[in-house]
Amino acid sequence: SGPAAASNITIQADTISLTGGLPDEGALTNITTIGGGSVEGGTISLSGRGSSGQTLSISDQGQILTSSSSGRGGDIRIEMDHVTVSGGASLVASSGSFASAGDILITAPESFSLTGLSPGGVPSAISSISNLSPANISITTGQFLLSEAAQINGSTNASQGGQIGISATGSITIQNNA
Repeated sequence: SGPAAASNITIQADTISLTGGLPDEGALTNITTIGGGSVEGGTISLSGRGSSGQTLSISDQGQILTSSSSGRGGDIRIEMDHVTVSGGASLVASSGSFASAGDILITAPESFSLTGLSPGGVPSAISSISNLSPANISITTGQFLLSEAAQINGSTNASQGGQIGISATGSITIQNNA
């Protein structure tokens, strides 16, 4: 909350799992970096160590969040073979009134899925939220699945929003009210 930019968070492992919490008590399992005042939010980077079959699983309202009060929000960068976001889990890049949100960049060469609701009805989501300008959301994968009311969105009050790009070498499937 001081004048320095928020710290970056880097996690490298072949399997990363972020699961659940106690949402009714305000306790969520999360990885968060928040810049106070007009400083930037830090970057969150999750990646494998180089072996094949790397997996990232975020479920049961787990959350990855970058934000800043009035500076640019930090980026979220994910490079894992398989990425699964389910059960009301979310990735959020946001900023305050006077800056843009950070970018969300996901590279999952094998598969990416964003599916499902929490038991309380919260949809799984990837979101860029900013009053000035949301950032870009980019997902590059082999097989892409968006299902069961899950959402990818960029919210802004500005005249132009960020871009959402999805690129798959295999199939892109969007179904079941997603």
